[in-house]
Amino acid sequence: MKSRELNRPESPAEVLRARLRSLGLTQSQLAGQLQISAGYLSDVLASRRRITPQLALDLEQELGIPAQTWVALQGEYELEQARLQRAARKDVRGEK
Repeated sequence: MKSRELNRPESPAEVLRARLRSLGLTQSQLAGQLQISAGYLSDVLASRRRITPQLALDLEQELGIPAQTWVALQGEYELEQARLQRAARKDVRGEK
């Protein structure tokens, strides 16, 4: 899945928020189903925390999206963030 910007991977948080909307679930409801704190889920939805393999398994069970998809989304997102950070460092140093 790609975000609005060309070739930028969607964050797992974007995908999770969209899934919640499509199912008509609130954050609190999903947190209860996952047996995690609402604050933890809020951090995941704000991309302040990552989707761990354990959380991916729990999301698979509750939402029907395979754990492998969640883990892949997280990895693609983190890799893109690392690329952006590297590019920003090079820009600051005037490198190409």
